[in-house]
Amino acid sequence: MRLNAKVLLLHYGYPPQHTTGGIRLHKIKIHLSPYFSKVYTLSYGKKTVTYSQAIKNLWVARILIHLRYSFPTNLLLGKDHLLYLITTFLKANQLIKKKGITYLFTSYQPLSDLLIGLLLKKTHPHIFWITDFRDPYPEEIKATNIFPRLQRIVLRWIKNNCNLITVVSEGLKKHFESHNQKVFVLYNGLDNHPKKIKIPILDYRFNGLITYTGSIYPQLINPQPFLNHLRILFPYARFLYLGKDADSWIKWLPDKSQRSALYTPKSHAIAKKAQKKSDILLVFTWSNYSIKGVLTTKLFEYLKANKLVLVLIQGDEDLEWETIGKLFPNCIICYTHACSQHQLENKLRKISNSSIRFDFQKISKFLWPKNTAALMDTIKGSI
Repeated sequence: MRLNAKVLLLHYGYPPQHTTGGIRLHKIKIHLSPYFSKVYTLSYGKKTVTYSQAIKNLWVARILIHLRYSFPTNLLLGKDHLLYLITTFLKANQLIKKKGITYLFTSYQPLSDLLIGLLLKKTHPHIFWITDFRDPYPEEIKATNIFPRLQRIVLRWIKNNCNLITVVSEGLKKHFESHNQKVFVLYNGLDNHPKKIKIPILDYRFNGLITYTGSIYPQLINPQPFLNHLRILFPYARFLYLGKDADSWIKWLPDKSQRSALYTPKSHAIAKKAQKKSDILLVFTWSNYSIKGVLTTKLFEYLKANKLVLVLIQGDEDLEWETIGKLFPNCIICYTHACSQHQLENKLRKISNSSIRFDFQKISKFLWPKNTAALMDTIKGSI
């Protein structure tokens, strides 16, 4: 059912800049378009500032980076800056009045996008405001927030004022429902059904490419024993890391035999090409009493690449990840407390040299079109 209404999608890093949030919002725009008479987008349109590891190691730089990710100092530094907040609010406010927009979609990070959404909601109370939180707050996970309590208060205020929150998993839904009962699971999702996958022979002769792309959270997970098991099981395999956290990767996987490489990709497209060229893709995540179901953005990128995916989880057994493992047999779920070399070898032996097919009916909820249709049903039911 099409709504005779207009929606504004607001995000600092909207494409052509290929950030995780920007790409997700672009997908949302594509799949929301059939349901609205018009979809508008508003973006700052500039590249996010990144720092080399050498600069990050300087004590002055570390202080500035912490200030950049902490509220309220982030309103003066980085992409949360006050000028962006004010100018974007004024543009969005004018667009809403001029075009008769009644729906607003914002995304976190940055925090300024949510503050703009809050100002617009207060200025136009009739607007139906949807805010996408995706994953747990990265600045708290990486401990780069100097004033976490203050930012939590601001975020709670924002969550209490929006009409609907979207997250990427059922586990995160339960986490966010403690502050806002209106939470919908909008998976990062698949564009279409995955193809049949042929798994290579996984024995000591395996000489393929094992790849990890994306952020690393050493505060929450230590995959070093797991990586050591892989090196022993596959002495001829090559390892590749693509991301911004090279120091952690070097610590976990010292390049003693010239079989490990690492790069900081200049674009998201480069990381996706590497995924398609790889034989095994790695996911590192966590699960504990306060938060479960951290289905990382990389998971669905990996599933689109049609490769074998090894998922390592630090912490408790996670039912949502276990369900993913059953629906997508190319995903092998391992836990840091129960993944010895022998256990990992047994898991790999069971899937070695096999062909994997998928039950399209059971995995259809992860497809963007079906998931977006369910989102629209929720929106209509909330009006």
